[in-house]
Amino acid sequence: MKNPLILILFALVLFSCHKQYLRGYYTKEEFFSACEWEKKVDVKYKAKARWMDSLETLNSRPDVRIYLGTYCPDSKKWVPRFFALQDSLPVGNVEIISVDTTKKDEKGFALADSIKKIPTFIFYKSGVEMGRITEKPKGRLERALFREINKCE
Repeated sequence: MKNPLILILFALVLFSCHKQYLRGYYTKEEFFSACEWEKKVDVKYKAKARWMDSLETLNSRPDVRIYLGTYCPDSKKWVPRFFALQDSLPVGNVEIISVDTTKKDEKGFALADSIKKIPTFIFYKSGVEMGRITEKPKGRLERALFREINKCE
């Protein structure tokens, strides 16, 4: 017979981990309120001035949809870095869709946007997808953001 104390501890661990698995559509404020990440904004992330200066030259303000998983290490790394830069970025509305471990959300947004890896940042101009950063940027985040936002010009 299995030790009941171990079973109880296992159930508690599963329950506490399950609370972290947000699923659904969020505004930034709603996400910050519901998410239990230690840091939602990576204030220690230092962007390269050269790329931030380049971003300032862009006129387009694309909307951004972020797909993430609150359980995902890459989401925990890159999304808070995006939020650290957001006030300096030429972007419009930011939507957050949190998916479960099967990359699904309640309303089927992830399926419609063919989400295979997270995080995925999708950039829209007038409702049309112009580019995306999938899983992790190649090189610096601000460089990848410049490349994708520049496609929206």
